[in-house]
Amino acid sequence: MKQLRTFGIWLLALVFMANSDCSNKKLENDPPFTVTDAYTQKWVAGVEMGGSGVNLVIPISAMQNGVQIDSVYFRGQQLPLATKPGDDKTYVAHWVNPQKPDMNMSDAPNGEYGNPVPELSDEFKLAPGECVIQYSLDGKTFYTKLSDIPQRDMVAYPSAPNPDNGN
Repeated sequence: MKQLRTFGIWLLALVFMANSDCSNKKLENDPPFTVTDAYTQKWVAGVEMGGSGVNLVIPISAMQNGVQIDSVYFRGQQLPLATKPGDDKTYVAHWVNPQKPDMNMSDAPNGEYGNPVPELSDEFKLAPGECVIQYSLDGKTFYTKLSDIPQRDMVAYPSAPNPDNGN
């Protein structure tokens, strides 16, 4: 009986230690770079089925040597960050509104079997207007949070040329 109790204590300690590192994504309050005037901007394509989404623009200044900015957690997804063409200090992430897939709508209990289940990343609890930047320094991964990101006016891209009127 004593061996069973000892085994139970060790098992409980092992489970506790294994789970203690699961949420090791601590947010850094003082990242090795400065974000200036980050903003979001909705966009819509001018062609049918062209899509819509949000661009997240993050200008960076005074970045410490060796810092690699990798990705951003934004609107329930982890998105890659890429530099803006012609401006290596401005990073942009493109969030695309998901297309509505064909869905089975039915009164039968099994009629909706096969509909996709929406998947959202819940690694960080983010409010609208917030994102978490993932970056690395000296081989270690770090995270920092941006809050109160303003939204600029929407961009409506023009439609495709009309072949009937010679455009």
